[in-house]
Amino acid sequence: MAKPSYILLSVLFCITVVFFSGCASIKTPSNVPAFYSSPDAAWRALLASHPEGPTLKVYARFDIRFGSERYPLRAAMVIHPPSDLRMEILPMIGPPELLLTIRGGRMKVFFPDKGKFYIGSASRENLHLFLPQIPSMEDAIPLLTGIPSARFANFGLSGGMDGLLYRMDRFTSQGKIQSLWVEPVTGNLNRVMLFDEMGIENWSVIFTDFTNVDGKKVPEKIVMQLGDENRITVHYKDPSWNDHFEAELFDLEIPPGVNLTDLDEIQGPAK
Repeated sequence: MAKPSYILLSVLFCITVVFFSGCASIKTPSNVPAFYSSPDAAWRALLASHPEGPTLKVYARFDIRFGSERYPLRAAMVIHPPSDLRMEILPMIGPPELLLTIRGGRMKVFFPDKGKFYIGSASRENLHLFLPQIPSMEDAIPLLTGIPSARFANFGLSGGMDGLLYRMDRFTSQGKIQSLWVEPVTGNLNRVMLFDEMGIENWSVIFTDFTNVDGKKVPEKIVMQLGDENRITVHYKDPSWNDHFEAELFDLEIPPGVNLTDLDEIQGPAK
């Protein structure tokens, strides 16, 4: 099939939400008296401060750096944690260059100017058609609203103060799989890191400039990185919350006459 344009490569890199410099050492949580009675209490407080249900609508400016290359992008996004996303890449003038939706585990991608439409499961294999080694969308979509993915919620949990932040570590019998840092005074999620099966830092994201919108918090700046040279800075503008869920926003209709590619026929069904 024809290869999607580099725009989609950049977009999918953005929504993977990956960051860490890989140079600084991470201290073990200290024995400083905690703001929370237990790690479980800290986890519950974090989730309570960012309740699921509302939909975030926001304009985003991406500064994407692949090594020495720089790719600025503008996008309109609608995000409904934990698994629904709509993204439209906006040119300076004119209609969107690209539309992407994820809903119910299904991904749809449309290039209006080229008349090309891609559909398939929102699996890592399908996403890897456009960008290798990206993390799960199950992690990325919640992080776009400043909350952690709940997919590790049933794993072991430890925690304690780490400087001025409260740190929580999720782990299995093989080792640590996720670390989170929370600002105890504000309750804001400050940083998230994910580790691979070998316990090596895989990706991480840092949140800053939280603002209160309609009684709910939004990080207006997100800094992301994959490896040492690929960094993204995301700035949000005009964020708003909508308590009314509009499912049709997250499910692109297939226009007549487009060149349709079923990704699952290429990769096989998601496992």
